[in-house]
Amino acid sequence: MAQSRLPMRKIRDVLRLSAAGLSKRQIAASLGIGPTAAGACLRRAREAGISWPLPDDLGNDTLERRLYPAPAAATRDWRSLPDWPAVHRELRRKGVTLQLVWEEYRATHPDGYGRSWFCELYRAWEGRLSPTMRQAHVAGEKLFVDYAGTTIDIFDATTGEVHACQLFVAALGASSYTYAEATATQSLPDWIGSHTRAFAFFGGGVSFNGRKPAPRPCGSASRARDAAFGTWSGAGGWMAYVRALSCGGGWTTSAHGRRRDFRGPRYFH
Repeated sequence: MAQSRLPMRKIRDVLRLSAAGLSKRQIAASLGIGPTAAGACLRRAREAGISWPLPDDLGNDTLERRLYPAPAAATRDWRSLPDWPAVHRELRRKGVTLQLVWEEYRATHPDGYGRSWFCELYRAWEGRLSPTMRQAHVAGEKLFVDYAGTTIDIFDATTGEVHACQLFVAALGASSYTYAEATATQSLPDWIGSHTRAFAFFGGGVSFNGRKPAPRPCGSASRARDAAFGTWSGAGGWMAYVRALSCGGGWTTSAHGRRRDFRGPRYFH
């Protein structure tokens, strides 16, 4: 807690007794103040270049201003502040990321903000646009899967041909731990194969009828990122999931084949 200022009369007494050779504790006991307050008063006097005896023309107002000067105005940040509305519009364009926008900003302003501070400032500005609903994800409970909107080019080292491939992306909700791979198409075999390899990468599987047996201990560094996403026992559950996919690309949370279609990011739980 900040200490209250001593009256000017007591400040003069502190300086007078200190000049007479008394210690801080002796001054505090003599004036009925705390030793810390006496020490702070003497420290401010030294910093202001004030000693006893005081000049005759030094009034209480002038003494107070010298001992307790007004705080200096905050130094204005000399770095150029990005145009956040323009950054927000750029991020709506296909393929534009915050990393790319920051690189363009630094190319124009070499002495500007670093990447982490740039992103933090943008998130703070974006948070004032409109309220959003915060979603809490339990570790290992949900895996979000979908194809990226853009394709990537794969070069054949033998023939030199360029093939446009689809980018499959799977991310855990709690840790954002991500798996991605390129496939030739978005057909059902590629869709199921990507799921198979994603589950193998994460070291997990699906649950049915709300049953989630205790996960096995994670035995590799890749699975340690999301410890709760363990391997659920039983190959029958995985095969039922594959059969549900093969019925038309839907996915189910029960063993009875009831399909649920989602328009947003696809997930299982």
